Formats: sequence, C-alpha cells, structure tokens
Amino acid sequence: MLRNEEKGTIQGGFSVNMANNKIGQRLDDSLADLQQKTAEAKEANKNIETMLRLLPNGLISLNAKAEVLPGYSEATARVVGNEGSDLVGVSICEALKIPAKLAEESISWVDLVFDKFDMLPFKDLVDLCPINEFSNTNAKILNVSWFPVESDSGKSLERLFLVVEDVTHERELEVRAAELRMKHEENLELISQVMNLEADEVTSFVYDSSSLLADARKVVEGDSHDRQFVKELFRTFHTLKSSSGQFNFKGLQSLAHHIESHLKAIEESDDDTLTDKDVEELEHSITNATDYIDRLQQMQIKLGGREETIEEKAARSQATIMVNLDKIIDLEKQLSNYQAIARSQLDRYQLAQLGELEQGIKSLRMINLAFFKSSLESLVMNSCDKVNKKVKIAINKDTDVDVAKLRMVHKTLIHMVNNAIDHGIELPEDRKASGKFEEGLIVINAVREGNVVHVSIEDDGVGIDTEMVREKLVKKHGYSEDSLADMSDTQIHEHLFLPGFSTKEDVTVLSGRGVGMDYVYDTIVEKLHGKIIVDTVRGKGTKVTISFSD
Repeated sequence: MLRNEEKGTIQGGFSVNMANNKIGQRLDDSLADLQQKTAEAKEANKNIETMLRLLPNGLISLNAKAEVLPGYSEATARVVGNEGSDLVGVSICEALKIPAKLAEESISWVDLVFDKFDMLPFKDLVDLCPINEFSNTNAKILNVSWFPVESDSGKSLERLFLVVEDVTHERELEVRAAELRMKHEENLELISQVMNLEADEVTSFVYDSSSLLADARKVVEGDSHDRQFVKELFRTFHTLKSSSGQFNFKGLQSLAHHIESHLKAIEESDDDTLTDKDVEELEHSITNATDYIDRLQQMQIKLGGREETIEEKAARSQATIMVNLDKIIDLEKQLSNYQAIARSQLDRYQLAQLGELEQGIKSLRMINLAFFKSSLESLVMNSCDKVNKKVKIAINKDTDVDVAKLRMVHKTLIHMVNNAIDHGIELPEDRKASGKFEEGLIVINAVREGNVVHVSIEDDGVGIDTEMVREKLVKKHGYSEDSLADMSDTQIHEHLFLPGFSTKEDVTVLSGRGVGMDYVYDTIVEKLHGKIIVDTVRGKGTKVTISFSD
C-alpha cells in the first residue's frame, strides 16, 4: 500500500499533467484560430488587392498632411492621367494634378477638415471643398467624393478616403447637348423671325452681316494683333450686335455681345498683343457667327421653297429689273475706258449723249434711304422693348445715294438710332412729367447738295449734358480741366466719337461700351472722308448730321 506521501506525489503529478494537457490544447486551439484568422486576413487582403486592382475609379486615402497613404486603386493613375507614377507619400496636389490656382486652397481645406472634424458636420465641410469637381493639368475633369475614417474614439479623424471619377466625357456630352438644345432654340427663333420679316430685309441682313464677318476674319487672319486690331474688331462686333438686335436675332446678338466682352477684357489687360489662345477663340467665334448666318439663309430658302432667280424676282415685281452690282461696276469701267479713247474723236453732241449714258448707268447704283425704312422701324421696336420706351421713327426727306455708300451709312444709323433711344429719349412717365408726348420721335432726313449728301438724325429727347461730357473726359480719358475750359460746346461734342467714350455707367445690350459712335466716326470720317456735326439743346433733343461726297 502506498503511503500518504506517495499518494500526494502521484496526485500532484497527475494534476500537473492534466494542466499541461489543457494548456497545450489551448495553445493548439489558439494556434489553429490564429492560422484561420491569418488565412482569413490573407484572403481579405487578397480581396482588397483585387478590388483595388479592378476598381474602375480612383481610390485614395490621405493623412492629415494631405499625403497619399499606401493602398490606392490601380485605376487612380489612369483616371487622373498620371500613369506610371508611384503615389505613396506624394501630396494630393501632385497625385490629382491639381492646378496651381487651386493647390494651396486644397491643402488648406484638408487641414480644416482634420482640425474641425469634431466641431462641424462632415457634409458642411465637404461643401467647402474647392476640388469637388475640377479640371486638372492633364485636361481631365475629375469628380471627387469624400469619406471620413474616424479614430477608435470617434472624436477625431484618422484619414480621408476619396473616390475620384473621370467625368470628362460626360461633361463634354452635356456641353454638346446644351449646344444642340441652343441650336434648336435658335432655329425656332430663326423660323419665327424669317416668317415675320420681308424677304428683302432678311437678304439685306445676311449680306451686311456676312460682309462684317468677312472683314473680321481678314483682320484676325492678318499679321498684326495689336491694340488697333482689337479696336477694329470691337467696332465690327458692336455693329453686328446692333444689327442683330434690329431684327431680334437673339442668338447672334448674344454671341456678338460675348465677343465684345472678351475684346473689352483684352483691351483692359496690360498685354500689348493678343495671345494665340485669344486669336483662336476669336476665330472660333467668327465661325459660330458665320454658321448662324448660313443657317438663317438656309432657313429663308426652305421656308420660301427655294431661292428665287433674278428673272423670277423681276417677274414678281414688273417695275423692277434686278442686276448684279458687280456687272454695273464693270459696265462703268468699260464706259470710262471707251470715253478715254473716243473723247478726241466725238463731237460735242455725241459727248453729251455719252455723258447721259454715264449718268444713266450710275443711277442704276442708286437707292434711297426709304429702302431701309422697314428695317429701321424693326430696330426701333426691338430696342424700345429692351428699355421700356416708346419711340416712333420717320424718314422726312429722302434722296438717292450710291448703294455701297448707303449700306455703310445704314450701319451707322443703327448705332445712332440705338444711341438716341438709350441716351436721348426719356422714359414715357418722364416725358409726360416734362410736358412731352409719351412717345418719343426720331426723324431722319437725307438731302443732296450737288455731289454732297447730308443725312441727319434728330430726336426730341433730353439732349446732351455737355458738363457731364466734360467730367467724363477728365475722369476717364486723361484730359485736364484747363485743356477743356477754352473749348466750345461744339468742340466738346466732337469727343463723343472717341473710342471707348460713353456717358453711360453700365453696359446694356444697346450701348455703354463707347464703340457705336466710334464706329460712326470711323465710317463717315475715316472711310467716306466726310464730316459729322452735333447740335443739341438740353431738354429739347439732339441732331447729328453726317455729310459725305457721293
């Protein structure tokens, strides 16, 4: 029999073995559990790597320094347009190719998010982000979605996740869809206007506008792109805007106004010459405007069935024979050459007959101002609608003028009529309060004195504030008060035709840029070698008379 001591020893040993067995079992279980979790972790890691490889969008995580952390999607570099680069540790600005003008603001925003995460709703912070959607330096339009990863305590931000999507194609499609929608609306507008206008009015508008755009294209394609270049284009597009408003072609008017604003920004910049980008944008705008005119012309043809020939137009109006102007010019040249050769061989009677023939051919080039009456009435109606005024226009005296010169004069009349409506004619309630009829009056007269034609446009508006003109010349055009003190009112009024001069503080669709009257001066004085006289009585109205040889 075992003694008590031996029994105790055996029992103790057994207990130790049992404990060791339990520990071993636990270790085995823990090891097995660890192996299983390791396998699961490997599988999870493999899944994460697969997802990062297969994700179609960029996925990046950032630390508080706005640096990219390990574990970003493979698509990130492709989406951003930054393939072949390792992004780990680089700034978000470099990773996403953020433009310099947004870079500093973007870093500051990340600092703000990490600093104020526990104080402001995350959504409100995201609304402040400057790069939720932006164009990067690789010409990619990126849309960025932000997701916070909180610390274990939930009181601070551990990292930021961002999903980056390339939406360049979608935005281009949206722009294209908007352009198509706008073109559709313009076509409806064109249909409406073409149906409401006389055929000859549309033809005249197409001719004049095409001529303006052809001149603009020549200027843009020329070698000189200095400030004089900008000034010439400014006049051209201001005239195009005015003539478009005359017939209520809103799409073309809006386009011309946009180009005007772009040219104004260039003029006010410090650069003496235009950049290639500026020239390219102007060429694109001219193409768009030309396309508008082409669509207008095609619309006129479609609505009318087909374009009439000269013979058909003559048959429709028996009293009229339509001849191409170039043919008349060629005939004049031929007659002039014949006169030079035959002058010494003809008697006085034959020379007189030849002179009558010359005058007869010249008369074929002549039209009177009434030809534009309908278009001027349309101009007044549309311009009055824009400024809530009532105005009637009338042609009192008329005379025949060379068609080429009268077309040039017609363009100046568009500016002067708009100027009279916007600057001169008062609002109906103001006219009534001053004892005038609510409806203002603009009267145009055209008279001939020998070979000189005088065209005047007179309104019964408020007249020119000569003192305001003096103040504007001092404040905005560099004149001293002393230099203006000795000038008569007539001399002061000559400055109304300075480039950029306007008594308006705000730019409207009718005036305010100081271009219209500059265009009048350039056409009448510089191109037709004529002169302009301004007469005004404060409170009674203004009369502008242009004179030129014909």
